[in-house]
Amino acid sequence: DQATKQQHYVVIESNLDKPEAFENYIREKVQAQQQRNTVTPTAFNLCLAAQKGDLTLATMLLEAGVKVNECPENTKKNTALHYACAYGKFQVAMYLISHGANAAMINEAGKTPVQSIKKEALENPDTIWQIKLMLELIEKYQQSDKSPSKKPSSKR
Repeated sequence: DQATKQQHYVVIESNLDKPEAFENYIREKVQAQQQRNTVTPTAFNLCLAAQKGDLTLATMLLEAGVKVNECPENTKKNTALHYACAYGKFQVAMYLISHGANAAMINEAGKTPVQSIKKEALENPDTIWQIKLMLELIEKYQQSDKSPSKKPSSKR
């Protein structure tokens, strides 16, 4: 709002000759903004992190207790692993698999996360090795459960 902008200008102008005071003011504003931007630990935000390939955020959300196989409402039963695979974010996909993501879960379209991988990724030499590693991880972590008919949980 206009009053807040005016306040910022006054503080900046009055501290132009005091670099430390100015830096402290900016630091306080940045910290306040960061606190407002804290991400709520939800399965929806985990799906967004997977879609964007944000491994740091995915890690934080899992550490905060988000269930790796949960399907948020309005995602057509897609899990974070579905999103990571569909958007070619295989580093995040491998992280999710190593933390219990079930590669056999089926979305509303009847696809597993691996079946959601786009054709372009399968034809791209830069990603094909990542897909192979991911498939090896799936085999390693999910040998005991080969049932492809796992239904995802849905939080309503």
